Amino acid sequence: MPYHLLVAVFCFPCCIHSFTHANRQICFWYIIITASKNGVRRGVSATVNKVRIPVVPLCHQVLIPSVTFQSNRRPIYLKSSSTYHLVGMKMKKGIIVALMVIGSLVTIVHANGGPEADFTWTPASPSTAMNVNFIDQSTNESDIVEWVWNFGDGGGSTLQNPTHKYTTPGDYNVTLVVVWNISGNLTADIAEKVISIANQDPVADAGPDQMVTTKQVTLNGSASYDPDGEIVSYEWDFGDSTTGNGVTVQHTYAVDGTYTVTLTVTDDFDAEDEDTAQIIVDTTSPQTTLDLNGTLGAHGWYITNVTVTLTVNETVSGINGTYYKVDDGNWTLYQTPFVISDEGTHTLQYYSNDNAGNTEQVHNVTIKIDKTAPTATLVTPEEKRVYIFGRGILPALRKTIILGKITVEANATDNIGITHVKFYINGEEVANITDAPYEWAWGQSIGNKNLSITAFDDAGWSTTDYVDVFIISIFKPRETVELDPGESS
Repeated sequence: MPYHLLVAVFCFPCCIHSFTHANRQICFWYIIITASKNGVRRGVSATVNKVRIPVVPLCHQVLIPSVTFQSNRRPIYLKSSSTYHLVGMKMKKGIIVALMVIGSLVTIVHANGGPEADFTWTPASPSTAMNVNFIDQSTNESDIVEWVWNFGDGGGSTLQNPTHKYTTPGDYNVTLVVVWNISGNLTADIAEKVISIANQDPVADAGPDQMVTTKQVTLNGSASYDPDGEIVSYEWDFGDSTTGNGVTVQHTYAVDGTYTVTLTVTDDFDAEDEDTAQIIVDTTSPQTTLDLNGTLGAHGWYITNVTVTLTVNETVSGINGTYYKVDDGNWTLYQTPFVISDEGTHTLQYYSNDNAGNTEQVHNVTIKIDKTAPTATLVTPEEKRVYIFGRGILPALRKTIILGKITVEANATDNIGITHVKFYINGEEVANITDAPYEWAWGQSIGNKNLSITAFDDAGWSTTDYVDVFIISIFKPRETVELDPGESS
């Protein structure tokens, strides 16, 4: 009765991994020692030929469907009382199959003699922000025909030196299976290592700097992000000894000022980042003051050019600009003092605004300029002429001669208007005429006299004309001009 051949197998430690071996036939050589209780009896060399392995991952157990044994001694007769020991292997490069009887479970393990899988990576301590460069360091590289990588996060590659980026921090089991072909026999080896992927810090964004004209400010941190996770906390420091939390917050400042707001974000791995924003709270409009430099005459009139200087007080946000216009001109940005030189009445308007957007009310100022004195001419009596009862009869030799009463006439003009004309005899005011015609009836006077008139305008300018006369008049004039005792010359 023939014996069943039992083959004891020398097994290597097995590692669980996800590489799947192809459905192939492979061959093995064994040296089997048969022995009895009295010691070794003989050695037998046996071959397991062409065992077809189903498509299963390495280190998984499968059923052997069939197996054929051959030996250099045919047939192999072994006694049932003998014990069989595997003392060594003489085998081609390949996968060792732990063989038992037909129908038994076998486990696919690795064999010695072929390339040994190994690898490393750079950078040595990667994070989710980095690309990991895996480097094949397997031995006998020239024999390898296939590299199969499993990065442990569902990703893989068949490149010899692949690059991979992890999106989530943590520890990952990375395996490399190398496959080689020796004389038509495909075999494999596997290496497994754990790579630690560090967390990437979140990125805080407190939003843009702001200048506001209200004390309530809205702060938005929604532009913050976490490259490899999520932000779980938003904490605000408003820069005025108060704090708040939330993606978007509102805060009311008690006083105007410049504040540095700090946003601190924390991700799901307790990593933090912070960002700052400058908040300028300015609720006060600027105030512009006016300085007019010129010679002031009467009644608010300037009798010279006027230099205009505008000065604005500083606000928290800073002055954006000061603007002015004269009469119907265009608004102009004020930069340096300017001069108003045209005579007449002018309307000056001006205002300032600040960088926060506060604008003051427009100021309106009237500026009156009169740089020209009036014209004044003594029309009657003329110089060097003889007058009889007001009529000029003939020329006089040296001075004007007046016989009888006469109406003294003056002519006065001015660009802003004549306010009044005064008449004087020897420097003493005798009449003050406020409206044209500027006339005064003169009589009851005898002797050499200095007759003069002075015309005045509203700015205080005056012009005088005079004539020296000899007068003999015993008749009282028809009209008497009452002088205004409160009017000054």
